[in-house]
Amino acid sequence: RALLATLEAGCSAPVAAYAELAEGDAGEEIYLRGAVISPDGTREIRLSRTGTPADAAEIGKALAAELLDLGADTILGHEGHTGPGTQQIGSTE
Repeated sequence: RALLATLEAGCSAPVAAYAELAEGDAGEEIYLRGAVISPDGTREIRLSRTGTPADAAEIGKALAAELLDLGADTILGHEGHTGPGTQQIGSTE
């Protein structure tokens, strides 16, 4: 949910997220995989992150931020989007 919220992606967005719990060296770990894929399938960005289950929301936010850094916003059609709670003032022309 944190990954989708950070990407501002709804249920019809071309975004995938899959989390698994596994036993790691220091106890239980969450392994989160995320992807943003263009509707025509010609572009994709896939990444993953791990951490503790207690940090699941932060892992989702961090993974989304990495996807955005690599251009997920252009795939999702959010070019130039300033994010939630912000506003662009003035002309963009």
